[in-house]
Amino acid sequence: MASQTLGHAWYNELCNRVFCLDQQIEIVALLNNRGRIIEIIARDEGLNKELTGQKKEMLFMECALQTSLSKEYDKEFGKVRNSIVEREKTIVFSVQMDDYLLLTITKSEIDLILIQQKIIETVYNYAEAQLL
Repeated sequence: MASQTLGHAWYNELCNRVFCLDQQIEIVALLNNRGRIIEIIARDEGLNKELTGQKKEMLFMECALQTSLSKEYDKEFGKVRNSIVEREKTIVFSVQMDDYLLLTITKSEIDLILIQQKIIETVYNYAEAQLL
């Protein structure tokens, strides 16, 4: 498991908690609103090994841009809480956290509904605990 810390200790703790939810999770990244990495944890093998640094950076920027574009409809539909992109080999799950985006990339064999619930629960419970 590779970890890159650029932020505060709680960023690392949150990413670790999400990363440990399931062995099918390949990458957990906390991104700023421009898609820049604040914190990232990834398995040494698998997707992390296949994606070059440049492709990872582009993927993260794309996810942040999509989240930003979705804000155009906040008035009509409400704020986006999370989103899922399901591909043949992977699932990209993002949770909006104020100015941050928590991105989780998993293998496609994962139980999507269960992992979605676990990630959301972990994020909100952790954020709530930090406010106390």
